[in-house]
Amino acid sequence: MFNAPMFRGNGRTAVALALAVGLSIGAFGCKRSALDDKDDAGAGGSGVPAGRGGAGAGVAGAAGAGPAGVAGAGPAGVAGAGPAGVAGAGVAGVTGSGGAVTGTGGSVGPAGVAGAGGSGTTATCGIPATSQVPRLTNQQYDRTVRDLLGVTAVTRFNGLPPSSKLAPDQAGSLTAQAWDLYFFASEAIAAQVMADPNLRKNFMACEPTGDGTTCLKDTIIAFGRRAFRRPLTTTEVARFEKIVTNRAMLTATGAATEVAEVLLQTFLVSPSFLQRPELATTSDTGGHFLLSSHEVASRLSYMLWDSTPDAALDQAADAGALATFAQIRAQAQRMINDASGKARDVVMAFHRAYLRAGAGTAWTTATRDATRFPAFSPAVVTAMNAETDRLVDTVAFVDKGSFQDLLSTTRAFVNKDTAYLYGLDGALFGTTGLTEATLDAKRRPGILTRVGFLIAYGHRDSTAPILRGAFIANAILGQNVPAEPTGVMIPPDVSGLPTNRARAEALTAGAACAACHKTYLNPPGFVMEAYDAIGRWQTMEADTGAPINTVAELSIDGAAVTVRDPGELMAKLAASQSAQRTYARRWVDYAYGRDRNPLDDCVVEKLAADIRQTRFPIVDLLVELTQSESFRVRVRDETP
Repeated sequence: MFNAPMFRGNGRTAVALALAVGLSIGAFGCKRSALDDKDDAGAGGSGVPAGRGGAGAGVAGAAGAGPAGVAGAGPAGVAGAGPAGVAGAGVAGVTGSGGAVTGTGGSVGPAGVAGAGGSGTTATCGIPATSQVPRLTNQQYDRTVRDLLGVTAVTRFNGLPPSSKLAPDQAGSLTAQAWDLYFFASEAIAAQVMADPNLRKNFMACEPTGDGTTCLKDTIIAFGRRAFRRPLTTTEVARFEKIVTNRAMLTATGAATEVAEVLLQTFLVSPSFLQRPELATTSDTGGHFLLSSHEVASRLSYMLWDSTPDAALDQAADAGALATFAQIRAQAQRMINDASGKARDVVMAFHRAYLRAGAGTAWTTATRDATRFPAFSPAVVTAMNAETDRLVDTVAFVDKGSFQDLLSTTRAFVNKDTAYLYGLDGALFGTTGLTEATLDAKRRPGILTRVGFLIAYGHRDSTAPILRGAFIANAILGQNVPAEPTGVMIPPDVSGLPTNRARAEALTAGAACAACHKTYLNPPGFVMEAYDAIGRWQTMEADTGAPINTVAELSIDGAAVTVRDPGELMAKLAASQSAQRTYARRWVDYAYGRDRNPLDDCVVEKLAADIRQTRFPIVDLLVELTQSESFRVRVRDETP
């Protein structure tokens, strides 16, 4: 919560915004406007969604009787209930939970599914509580502005994206400073749109004639529908129309284009634009709130596209045609295959998060010792990231491939800078763009044998078996390895040891380290010693000439498994139920925009079961994520 911000810019614009932003300012906990002196107890800030790095579902503030389309008083807390066949138990305002049926006859079987030789695990089922007003992340803001107005680079910001002047994504209530930056961005975007005849067409519903009143009012209704992701209420339309009526007071000359610029600026700072309110109060038979069709459309578009709904999804929402799972499935399939490629961007972004790649990570900052690796250059880093994105996109959308395919594909995308790392003739490849190549299936199966992963998880002058192994144990197999022990430890002298594996074993042989390193962290990395620090295949140490031993005993799905080489390791990972379940959980957390929640366990287990099927397409996992009960209903977050 914070007091009403001091608007910047010319005074006339400030007055217009003070009037019109009152449409829904209560959602930020501010006084609405001079039109209404009542104070709103609006919904509070938003949390940070897992993997998407920004303001998302979080704690809702005190519910207030806000204006239409904004945070208002919700019904009393609803007792939660688990899905069919699961005992649901809840208290007011808190989702219920219950254990799923435990498999029998299985060793480490998932909830409700028989494993092979023991008893299954138990999953918790329910509907996690979410914020009623998740805020757009900066990436979502950029993509929404792009899809609404066609603006990807702001002239006043020296060609940087619209969000470049916003506060970083953050949890909690919106601060006055962060609000001020939204206002600053809205001024720059609105001015740019209205100065460009082509961009202006994305905003204006028509070309104004005369004083432009009719056209401006049509624009309020048409653009407002798109910006707020729902039709404007009569009250909202009337408040925006006050800007048109009071044009002489609010603009320099009262010209229709000046009024239009103020209208656009006002839309861009309205909480119903900056947030994705979910305020419908229709109860389902399980004691939850059913999302409206417009709220479902918003969830669909921001999950699958990280952006606003398109015209087809808007039409379906207006027609009430997003009420059933079949209707939602049909739209999800259409959106994933949409020619815009927006779903492809989301799938690539997910896999960057899955691989722990991105700006500021070793994927973008990697360097190598110039003496040991003279051919390594920043161009390699650029190419390896481009290859990773291209590989993910090809497996998911061209091949319609599966999780297993991601770990077994022999496709590579190389240029002159990276060809030699794969043992290919660089003279056959160009310096710009990437050319597809086919690699050896035994030596190079899957994304973890590509130079991107191998360089990112390597040291400047040597391989990093502990880093590579820890990533595989934690991020791929989902093994919960305890944090490193505290206290001062004096490392042993490893300078005389002949291999990097031997050095790593010596460094982690102490009692405080061995329990985790010997069983979980080191072994996968030892198998990956078949690749040097820049991803080239190796069979002996470059500095000592000692042969490299890649045989190791790994813990996979609770059993000790001997693995001899990277090809065998990738096959074991692809078939691992733990790896499949971890991949499924990462998708649930990422797509739903929240940290791990045990109430999502049944959704995770359903996706993991899908992944276990032969070649279940990655893109179909996205569709299945729209078919869970928690996708189309909500439970109000009553966290204080």
